[in-house]
Amino acid sequence: MAHVASGGARDRGALNGWQGCILDPSLSRVRSQGVVGETLVSVSPWNKSSIYFARLVGTPVWCQRQDCGGGAMEAAPLEEWVMLAFCFKDVDKVVRVGPGSSIDIWEDNWLPGIDTLKPRVRLEEAQVAMVNELFIPGTRVWNQILVKESFIAMDAEEVLKVMPPIHGDSEFYAWAFEKNGYYSVRSAYRVLKKEAEQRQVLKENVGATSDGSHWRRHVTRESYCEACGDPSESLHHVAMECTYARRFWEAVRETTGVKLPALHPMTWAKDILSGHFCSGDDANLIVCGVWSLWTGRNARNHGAKQWSPSAAARHVAKLLEDLVCMKEDTTPQQVRRHERWIPPDTGWVKVNSDGAFLMNTSTGASGVIVRNERGDTPAVEGRWMEHLPDALTAEASAARHGLSLAVALGYDKVILEVDNSSLATSIRTDAPNLSTISGLCQEIKELGRSFVDFNVSLVGREANSAAHCCGKMPTSSNRVCSCVGYTPDWLHGVVTNDCNSVEF
Repeated sequence: MAHVASGGARDRGALNGWQGCILDPSLSRVRSQGVVGETLVSVSPWNKSSIYFARLVGTPVWCQRQDCGGGAMEAAPLEEWVMLAFCFKDVDKVVRVGPGSSIDIWEDNWLPGIDTLKPRVRLEEAQVAMVNELFIPGTRVWNQILVKESFIAMDAEEVLKVMPPIHGDSEFYAWAFEKNGYYSVRSAYRVLKKEAEQRQVLKENVGATSDGSHWRRHVTRESYCEACGDPSESLHHVAMECTYARRFWEAVRETTGVKLPALHPMTWAKDILSGHFCSGDDANLIVCGVWSLWTGRNARNHGAKQWSPSAAARHVAKLLEDLVCMKEDTTPQQVRRHERWIPPDTGWVKVNSDGAFLMNTSTGASGVIVRNERGDTPAVEGRWMEHLPDALTAEASAARHGLSLAVALGYDKVILEVDNSSLATSIRTDAPNLSTISGLCQEIKELGRSFVDFNVSLVGREANSAAHCCGKMPTSSNRVCSCVGYTPDWLHGVVTNDCNSVEF
């Protein structure tokens, strides 16, 4: 359980009485509001960041749960050091776009694909102020021409990746560093680790002098052997010629009786593996020895003060002995069952959907196939998509296209089959969805309510192969591939295979 305090205060005394919230999976991930009182006894900032740690005494923290109508009170005893004040700070929240009338384009955090969560550059000619001004009037569809005129190309691409829901009365906040929008201590540690790595890189490349008053550019040291002073530190030198290497191979000969053969400096690695200069067992020992010499060289360059050739030789010999003595696993592998598509019950149809995503171009495609209990194919469709932020959005868009097709065909009992577990969970659950696909999930649920009966099923990739095949057909030049009333030739083999009996 993580206790998170929110507010503008930064000193220890001002934290008492802050509005706080408990983020706990046992509370169905609903934020529980309460007041942090005298239980907060000490706070210390860490690395001048927004992360605080607090020691909480054993007395329970009483919080009022929103999901109980505001009347129930629950005790949550918190004792150990826990992470505080990392989220719900303005720079750590992202607004999920709804109507867009309350989101300031240039001041609010609403673009999850940008590190700053807001546009990088504000163009002088940009005349828009609120997000809803970027929509086509009367809709929640982006006016792509206006978007491209109002932002630089990189920012415009991220704006078009945001998919506002068709319905929804307000925006809401989400945790910016998790795809599901919920705060977790693990994600906070990840962000902290990333910040520490960035500071370390900055320190290595542009470091301060001892008194902190001057700055210097990091200069890479020239390549030379620090052990013997050889000006050319090649891999062959480290493995064969260096003083450390000679002592090591002498120790190997004394320990194992293996003598290093005479090898050419240009072809030594190939010669070891060729089998013409030494046996296979000796080659294994020499390769492991070269690896030990190289790791020892790296350790010395990074501050290690001691390295024993004899100890290294014994370690390599023991390593090879352990490898030789390892018993091969003779347990027979279980035969994998190939999953096939299963026809629905009489009166139902199955809508299989699959999404494809190309990260380099932020494009993708959706594949949809509708089939009844006889295996007939009333409709198939493949649709090209652009401005996709991730693969999950492609999967959700494909599911929405599939249900829209089923509505247009007039079916009333529909089973939606997808092969993405995150999408299936998001559609099934009634808990608030704070992820980037919250709007798409809302549309999928509303389409599902238009049927008399509607179910969502998670299937394996093999059982969804027909939809996957449909997703391969559209391209940027041929954006829609649709067939109604018959099975196209390019899909006939996959559909026939699905309708056959299960194979083992």
